Amino acid sequence: MSVGMDMLRLLGGLGDGASGVSRTLGRSGGGFSPRAMGGPDFRSVLEQARAGGVSSGVRVTIAEGAGVTLTDEQVGRVSIAADKAEASGASRALVKIDEQWVSVDLATRTVTGSWSPGSGEVAGGIDAVLEAPGAAAGPGVPTGPGTLGLTPQVLKLLSGQTGA
Repeated sequence: MSVGMDMLRLLGGLGDGASGVSRTLGRSGGGFSPRAMGGPDFRSVLEQARAGGVSSGVRVTIAEGAGVTLTDEQVGRVSIAADKAEASGASRALVKIDEQWVSVDLATRTVTGSWSPGSGEVAGGIDAVLEAPGAAAGPGVPTGPGTLGLTPQVLKLLSGQTGA
C-alpha cells in the first residue's frame, strides 16, 4: 500500500487495520460518514493535514548515493515537511532543513539529493518548496512569533538557563 493511500485512509477515516489506521463508521444518507460517528469531516482533517497537523507516521529514508547526511532528529523534521507537502498534492519537494536543501520523492518518502541556491544548478521536477519545522528549543525557551527573530541559543542565554 502506498503512503498516499494511507494518508487518504487517515483523512477519510477509513482503515484496513493493516496500517494501524482504523475507525468504525456509521452509515448516514446511503454513505459512510465519520461525522455521524462523532469524528471530524474530511474537509477539516484535510485542512489540518495541509497545515502540518496530521502525521502519516512514515519517516523518510535517504537514498544510497544521495550525498545527504541527516541526523535522526532532522529525518523526523523532514518527514513532517513531507507529510505537509504531500497533503498539498505535491509529488516532489525541495525541503530546507537547517542550512541545507534536500529533494524528497514524496511517493517513496526518499531523500534523493541536495541542492544549493548559489550553485547555479536548476532544481527541476519540484512541485513544492517548504522549510522543515525548526528544531526543538527545549523546555522554558520561548519560540515563535514574540521571540523577535532571536535564535533558540540566544533566547536560552537571555532566559538564564545553563547547560547543553
